[in-house]
Amino acid sequence: MAEKVSENEKLGSFYLCNEHDTKKSEVRDDLLLYDSKDLVTQGVVLGMTGS
Repeated sequence: MAEKVSENEKLGSFYLCNEHDTKKSEVRDDLLLYDSKDLVTQGVVLGMTGS
């Protein structure tokens, strides 16, 4: 039985966050993904503990 893989868990994509609608001040269901092939040299991700 094959497991269903969500969009943000697929190989080759880097999940950043869900998009935020600033006018309505709410989080949308759309995912903000970064294509891993654009990370050809180096990358740094910073955030507070628990973020």
